[in-house]
Amino acid sequence: MLTAISPELLAKTLRDLRTSAGMSQAALARRAGINTETVSRIENNRGTTFKTFGKIADILPGLHQLNAGNGHLPPGAYVPDDGPDLDKLRDQITFLIKGLSMRRSLETALDQVSDLIAAERKARQHPPKRATRKN
Repeated sequence: MLTAISPELLAKTLRDLRTSAGMSQAALARRAGINTETVSRIENNRGTTFKTFGKIADILPGLHQLNAGNGHLPPGAYVPDDGPDLDKLRDQITFLIKGLSMRRSLETALDQVSDLIAAERKARQHPPKRATRKN
């Protein structure tokens, strides 16, 4: 949870900034890459994580100025508190590996097709001579 800022202050500031920007909760959520329910939860005094705070602050930069202690939170001061999403990272790496394997398979297939085409062209240029029958 984001603890440097009181949930009440965060809720009020987020709501004020969002409405001033003319955004609905859904629009903010979509632009920040989070769920609408998350925005609603924050605006209902439930707080959030540093990671989510950072995503929202990227869309509503006024949040960078919010800090319960001295009124300022410099840009970049937030850090994700839940670390990298290792499952997502694994999935992305797996996707890339499969893509590379597929590319190699396609390149091999393309080479084989190219060889077949070249052999067919050569055969058409120099057709085998047919034996003629003598009667």
